[in-house]
Amino acid sequence: MKSIYKHLFMLVWFTVAVTSCNFKEQVDPNRPGVDELVTKGQVNALTIGLLADIRNGLQIYRTASGSIARELYLFDADPRNTQDLLGKNGGQLDNNSFYLTDWYEPYYRVVKDCNLLIAAVAKDIPGVSTTEVKGYTGFAKTMKAHVFIQVLNLLGSNGVRIEVADPANLGPFLKDAAAYTAIRSLLDEAATDLDAAGAIFGFGLHEGFKDFNTPANFKKFNRALAAKVALYQKSWADVLTQLGTSFYSETGDLNAGPQYNFSSSANDLLNPLFYGTGSDNIYAHPSFNQDAEVGDQRVATKTLAQISTKDNLTATHRQNIYKSSADPVSIIRNEELILMAAEANIQQNNAAEAVRLINIVRTAAGLANYAGATDQATLITQLLKERLYSLWLEGVRMADLRRYNRLNAANLPIDRAGDIVHTEFPIPLSDSN
Repeated sequence: MKSIYKHLFMLVWFTVAVTSCNFKEQVDPNRPGVDELVTKGQVNALTIGLLADIRNGLQIYRTASGSIARELYLFDADPRNTQDLLGKNGGQLDNNSFYLTDWYEPYYRVVKDCNLLIAAVAKDIPGVSTTEVKGYTGFAKTMKAHVFIQVLNLLGSNGVRIEVADPANLGPFLKDAAAYTAIRSLLDEAATDLDAAGAIFGFGLHEGFKDFNTPANFKKFNRALAAKVALYQKSWADVLTQLGTSFYSETGDLNAGPQYNFSSSANDLLNPLFYGTGSDNIYAHPSFNQDAEVGDQRVATKTLAQISTKDNLTATHRQNIYKSSADPVSIIRNEELILMAAEANIQQNNAAEAVRLINIVRTAAGLANYAGATDQATLITQLLKERLYSLWLEGVRMADLRRYNRLNAANLPIDRAGDIVHTEFPIPLSDSN
């Protein structure tokens, strides 16, 4: 982590030093120093850079974690996707490989952006009102918490480093209850800020946040994240409380929620989960199609028949969620919120309510109502299956299996003799000091 931040500060220094020789000083909106953020336009540019940065680790995060959870395969030129991630011949994960660093470092650059934004608006910036300051800080704290949730989901018992504002004095890795408590506190601080932020933000959000572009509506995203943290904390009643103030809707669009946007415009990114029709692609693990209920439209809409073999692994269906390089990618969807509510009810022994909620998702998928046993253990197994098919390729499967002690060879298919199931990613070498 220290090396990451030193690199960022050197980049800022270099940019200023070079441009100040002959031109009016220029500020890189994605990598400024706090003293350089002196206008509202510069602060707003930083929010744009923040939302751009957060997309950079997306593909590796989802495919690497999905590979470990036997949710998918990534067949491409890099053999580590089918060797390291699947524990070929008992191999362990490398703490300095792309499948870790290529999402971890971009995500902490987002945290850096958030910390810069919070520090910048704490100053008296012309044109930024007191209420607008609360909008900036509520936004930044929410996005930081979003990053920390993702990091903790993959690092597991290794924890997550929360305090990183001072590169020379980094805080410890927080683990288990302490980690979730810190993230939840950050989300609650953000919610309080958003409540005090007035009717509009002092900055704009891209189209992916069209339904969350005011402080009040953005807070609904914040509360959805708070519900997710409560789920991981096993605070079941609180899950339902937080969902009640989120964008949760039992009758609404299951795809509702904020999204990452992509385009072919200059200086923008293409959707990294879109591969077209070539053999290099994201493939569903064979069990995804083989174990599905007949008529499950989630399978039909998310995958397309295409056989491919690599490294003694054979897949029969590739991903079909993203049909172009400009398709948006959901951050968190209403469908996940409904399944969170179902899980909370199962854990509180409200079987009938849990089944009712599960059936909302099943009906949308073209399936008959659930008619199996309703004891808690059976319903949890069913809930995890519904989450697999509803949330395939959305980056949650590895954490789902781990929190129910099912991220192991006893519960997942082993496709080659000698393969092992990893339970978490190591702390990156760059952040291990």
